Amino acid sequence: MAKRFCKMNRKEIADQLGEIHQLVAAPKYLCRACARSSAAKGSLCKPQAIPSLKALRQNAAQSEAKNEHIVSPPAPIVVKPSLPMESAEVNLVSAPLNDFAISLLSLNKKQLKKAKKALKKQRKYHKKLAKLAKQKAKQLKRREKLERKLHKFSGVLRVLNHTQAVRQETPMH
Repeated sequence: MAKRFCKMNRKEIADQLGEIHQLVAAPKYLCRACARSSAAKGSLCKPQAIPSLKALRQNAAQSEAKNEHIVSPPAPIVVKPSLPMESAEVNLVSAPLNDFAISLLSLNKKQLKKAKKALKKQRKYHKKLAKLAKQKAKQLKRREKLERKLHKFSGVLRVLNHTQAVRQETPMH
């Protein structure tokens, strides 16, 4: 098979279906670009080896062993309030924030990078939503302005129609 799966059209796929089926039946590689799988590396545009199930289990066991030495954050501190209930709620709310700060310290670089990336995506999404809301408000304002103009002109049109009707009713000598 000379072509990569990504470049094949329907006719070529139909013609070489048997060969494609053999390659896809027991995949060893996965394309990073188009997510197709194949047993041959040459039939994919950006092949990446699919790890075996045994290798995945070993990696999971190793990551569990690494995570065993990480100390879990302490339990939240509950303060018995001698003050009114409102200040007690403030104390209880501040405890989870401290836990969050401690959990950030226990993250490794990779997890911290992923968290930052997720936060960046979230900010970008909120920025986009704000922009859309602003555009919608602007369009609504513009629509109201056009409707006011239309209402104004329709009033003028009614007056013109009425004057024309009056002129037609009165005979001219």
